[in-house]
Amino acid sequence: LKEFVTENGVMEEHDLAVVGYEIARALRHFQERRMVHGDIKPGNVMLSDDGEVKLLDFGLTRTLSEAEILQVDEVITTPAYSAPEAMLLDGVIDISSDVYCLGGSLYFGATGVPPYPGDTCDEVLRLRDVYEPTPVDELNPNITPVFADLISSMLSEAKEERPSVEDVIGHLAAFLPAEAL
Repeated sequence: LKEFVTENGVMEEHDLAVVGYEIARALRHFQERRMVHGDIKPGNVMLSDDGEVKLLDFGLTRTLSEAEILQVDEVITTPAYSAPEAMLLDGVIDISSDVYCLGGSLYFGATGVPPYPGDTCDEVLRLRDVYEPTPVDELNPNITPVFADLISSMLSEAKEERPSVEDVIGHLAAFLPAEAL
């Protein structure tokens, strides 16, 4: 995804919906196995020449505890796309943290920039204190407000305000032709 956008520019909404839908289905697979990926970002989303979408790099994948949460004991993440809780020692991550990362990756696919640019956790956390990301449809008028609102909700700072994996799949399915489902 990162290479595609860098070389070709932002993605069309339909194509971005396919990418999001396939990665959200992978997240459902993780959720069913009580796991989190931990590093969903444009560089870890492969777009093959034949149209397949694959999630890569399982180096930060973790199994959730009985309470279905994982407490961060070491911050190893990609700040520009990471959920706020993943950048804090003692932060608690779960599948909604991966939903946030997917939202950040879709934001990049639609705009060509991360929601919060920055190379370190401190830089990104400071930016989050100052402003919210520019709405996707303001940066890319070819993105519908409905799609932009979905991405915005996925990027909610509050975990409980993010949509569930099933909600993301359902919303993105609405953008796909019936034969793609």
